[in-house]
Amino acid sequence: MLEHLSILIIRFFVNPFIPKFRTEYRYLMNGAKNIIFSCPAEEKNKKFGISLKKFTDLFPHRSVTILYPELTLEKCKIIPNYIDGYPQKIKYNLLHLIHSNNLSQLGSKKCDIFIDLDPHVSLLNLLLCRQLNPALRISFDKMESKHFYNIRYNYNSQKSYSENRTGLYTFLNSMINKKSK
Repeated sequence: MLEHLSILIIRFFVNPFIPKFRTEYRYLMNGAKNIIFSCPAEEKNKKFGISLKKFTDLFPHRSVTILYPELTLEKCKIIPNYIDGYPQKIKYNLLHLIHSNNLSQLGSKKCDIFIDLDPHVSLLNLLLCRQLNPALRISFDKMESKHFYNIRYNYNSQKSYSENRTGLYTFLNSMINKKSK
């Protein structure tokens, strides 16, 4: 109940999205300069399928920030460029998020694309979508995602997270124009 109330507060009171002109998502993908990836907040080590490095390689010569949730938001790692590892689940509430120094640090960054790799709803990711207000917000399709993300990749519950993550990678790869050498 408290999480649902927090989601509603974020949705309606934190930097509500203003509909902008229609644009081609491929153009946004290719023109983006600052990309943030938010890793899943999983408790156990998992095989994640396509590595985070392959995701970041989709955006060569651009500023890529990776957000790794840890036990608490204050220990949350905000890492420019590539790192590999297994994040742990965050336990937090909306007030904790709003008063976090790390969130303030992230909020001051310019962001063109926000990619949420968590298959579950995360208050942190929803809040970041609103605070950063990137032109392109990508996530798996999950509860409330239609109010926060403008591209939602269909998460197939019959497949593993690893397979779904690989599918998302393939989808993103198809949206980026490849320049021939």
